[in-house]
Amino acid sequence: MANLFQGIYYSLSLWYKLTDKTIYGAYMAIIGCVITIGGNVVFLPKIGFMASAYSVFTCFLVMTILSFILGRHFYKINYDIPKIIFYFAICLLFYIVGGYIKFDNNLVTCLARLPLFVLFVYIFIKKEMSFLLTKDFMYKLIHKK
Repeated sequence: MANLFQGIYYSLSLWYKLTDKTIYGAYMAIIGCVITIGGNVVFLPKIGFMASAYSVFTCFLVMTILSFILGRHFYKINYDIPKIIFYFAICLLFYIVGGYIKFDNNLVTCLARLPLFVLFVYIFIKKEMSFLLTKDFMYKLIHKK
C-alpha cells in the first residue's frame, strides 16, 4: 500500500513543478521524512521491523493527501474522484478476498486468485472501454484493410 501511495504522490506532484513552486515539494519531503524517522524511532523498539512499513505507509499517505490538497489550490486538475475511489475500493476488496484464498502450493494459490484479476479487467473494460466489446469494433479490427 505504501508503494501505491508513493506512485499516486509522484503523479500528483506534477503541479508544483508546473507552477514553479518546488519549495512545496521540499516541504512535503521534509514532512514525509519526519513521519518516517519519527515512526521508526518511536515504534521500532515496540513492534519491530513492521514499524518501518507502517511509517513509510503513513508518510506517503500524508504526502499524497498534502499534494492533492495543495495541488487543488495552486494548479486545479479535475480528477474524477468517484471513479478513483471506485477502482481503489474494488482493488482493496479483491486484495482482501484474495488474502483468504491460500493453498500450500503457490501455483495453485495464484491460479485460484486469477478469477479476481480477470473480473477486475472485465469491470474495467466494461466501464471504461465498452467500445471494445461491440461487434462493430471487432468487425473493423478483424476486417482491417
